[in-house]
Amino acid sequence: MAELILNRTKKGFPCIGVGGGRMTSTFTLRTVLVQSKPLSEPNPYSTKPAIFVRTKGHRSNEHDQAIVIVESGDIIVVGTGSIPINPENTEITLNAEQVKQLILSSTGDTYRAITEPVTVNIDQLPESIIKGASLYHNRDGEYFTSGVINNGK
Repeated sequence: MAELILNRTKKGFPCIGVGGGRMTSTFTLRTVLVQSKPLSEPNPYSTKPAIFVRTKGHRSNEHDQAIVIVESGDIIVVGTGSIPINPENTEITLNAEQVKQLILSSTGDTYRAITEPVTVNIDQLPESIIKGASLYHNRDGEYFTSGVINNGK
C-alpha cells in the first residue's frame, strides 16, 4: 500500500490535476480512470468527468489542464517516456495506483489516498489520452477527461 496526497475542492471533494502532452521527443501524462468493462475486453478503462478544464494557456508540462474528483476505486495513472506512444515502445513507464481509501487530513485542506498498485498497459488507455499526450505542447485538458461536471466545485 502507498499513499498519495490529494487536494480538496471548495465543496470538500478529493481531487487531482490531470493532463499531459509531448515535448520534443518525450511525453508526460496523468489521468484518472475507472474500469468500465472487464479487463479481457478491448478498452476496459474510461476517463472521468472534470470539474474544471483548461483548453488554452500554459503548456501541459508546466501546469495541470483539468481537475478531476477522485473516489475509492479510481485508478490514478502517471506516465512518461519517449514518442511514439504504443505498446511496442519499451521506453514508456506507466505507474498506476488504485485508490482504496480516502482520509481527510487533520487540517482539513487535503486528503490522504491509500492506494494499491495495479497494472494498466498502454493499449488499455483510452485513445483520447494517447492523442493528448502525443500532441506537442498540448494545452487542452479535454483529452484526459470525459466532459465537465458543472456543480462539482
